[in-house]
Amino acid sequence: LPQFIDKKFFDNKVSKNKAFLSIYYYGTWLSGGDFSPDSARQSVIDSINFVKGGKWQTSYDSTLFSWNYKSIKILGCSFAGNLIVTSPILKSDVSLVELYNPLLLIGKKDKQGITNFNNELFDMLNRNFIFFMRNGYINTLRGINNSAWDDYFFGNDSKSLISINKDFPKIKIYQGLDDTTINHLWTEHFCSLNKDVCEYFKVNGSGHDFISLFNKVNSYEKN
Repeated sequence: LPQFIDKKFFDNKVSKNKAFLSIYYYGTWLSGGDFSPDSARQSVIDSINFVKGGKWQTSYDSTLFSWNYKSIKILGCSFAGNLIVTSPILKSDVSLVELYNPLLLIGKKDKQGITNFNNELFDMLNRNFIFFMRNGYINTLRGINNSAWDDYFFGNDSKSLISINKDFPKIKIYQGLDDTTINHLWTEHFCSLNKDVCEYFKVNGSGHDFISLFNKVNSYEKN
């Protein structure tokens, strides 16, 4: 995660000891099914189980690949943040979750803990984001017009409000301080509420772009 990433991103990151799996949520592009909050979360879980299975047969020539692994780490940015932390992920399966500029939906009670929280601005972000998805990806997100997404983005879907339990793996959040899409105070507050499992890192000189933020955090050269 995220999906739709250019394959050049992986050029200097893959080795015999490190592999990447890029996820397409169900209901997006060439994947099957419909795009809904539940199916998107299920695609996260199914991907973890896929890696745990240790083998894969290609659809075009039936070539069988197999692998052994020591650990699974989940990366996500922006919208993927909320889908990951509200999925039933276990620390026995996943060693670490890394989130980059994540969009994290928080409950009304949690909003009260943020000094000078701007409820109107928060709702406007969610409203604009779902409009962006519906306007720009109507042909690739099959189901984005479903009313379930309105419930998801405006706090009416209880499964979209974050409640981290003791079995969730460690989380590292990297927030670009030049990000004009996600207010870093929200992600910082999320980590303060879940400080037993969450580490928060502020990154100067980075905006909402995943690739540049990832490369800066992991000291890779941009392609």
